Amino acid sequence: MPYPRNVETALRVEAAVREAGAVPATVAVLKGRLKAGLVGEQIRHSARRFAVAKVSLRDLHRVVAAAATGRRRWPQR
Repeated sequence: MPYPRNVETALRVEAAVREAGAVPATVAVLKGRLKAGLVGEQIRHSARRFAVAKVSLRDLHRVVAAAATGRRRWPQR
């Protein structure tokens, strides 16, 4: 999804999760560190970057070892 629509969508999904009584936890790798529960500016920052890897379990170790930034890649169905 292109920027800025990706940010708008992520923030709307988090709001819907809160409305349902749950706590959202957007997950990413930021500079090689695993982060759960990104705040708005962290979501915006990772959404604007062009060199953000799509991360799955099979390549998570590469992104962390390289101290890179990545977002969770959801499985295709």
